[in-house]
Amino acid sequence: MEADDKQINIHATPEMMAGVYANFANVSHSDYEFSITFVRLEHEEAESGEMSGVVVSRVNLAPRFMK
Repeated sequence: MEADDKQINIHATPEMMAGVYANFANVSHSDYEFSITFVRLEHEEAESGEMSGVVVSRVNLAPRFMK
């Protein structure tokens, strides 16, 4: 194994592996952070011109890890 080769063991609960449903995502960033927000929008309200949504997950990470 070379110095750059690493093995990463990742464990997740079955609930985490099932994931969540999102039909909208927003990415924002600064010099120090990327934020990805996943939302489940309710399209039934689209006719009124206003849509409601629920944040189902948000991931924040350093730009170093965003490729």
